[in-house]
Amino acid sequence: MACHLETSITGAWDRYVKLPIPTIRKVLLNKYIAWYKQTRESGISPKYVLKRIEQAQKGFNQPHRKLYFKVGTKLIRSYKGTKYEVLVVDAGFLYKGDIYKSLSAIAQLITGAHWNGKVFFEGSKYVRGT
Repeated sequence: MACHLETSITGAWDRYVKLPIPTIRKVLLNKYIAWYKQTRESGISPKYVLKRIEQAQKGFNQPHRKLYFKVGTKLIRSYKGTKYEVLVVDAGFLYKGDIYKSLSAIAQLITGAHWNGKVFFEGSKYVRGT
C-alpha cells in the first residue's frame, strides 16, 4: 500500500508540477500538487500566479505613501451638516485645541467610528498654509 501511495504522489507530481520532486513531507507534496492541479485546470499558468504573488509582495513591502501637508494647511470637512476644521502643525494636526498625531484619531472623534483619516478627509477642502 505504501508503495502504491508513493507511486501515485510521484505520478501526480510529474503530471501537474513538472519539476524535480523536493524532499519534503507527503502532506506538503499533496498541497503543492493540489495547487498546481487547480491552476492548470483553471487555465492559469502556475508561473503567472507565482509572478503575480511576487509582484504583490513587492508592492506590499513598499512603505505606504505618507500624506504630507504643509504646516499651516487647513483641512475643512463637512460631516452630517457640521463643518470641521483641522490645522496642520509641526507636531501633527490641531483640532479643537488639541494636537493629534493622526487624522484617523480626529475622524474617529468626529464620527464615533474608526475611519482611515486620509479617506475621511480626502474629499475635504484644503486651504494651503503659508
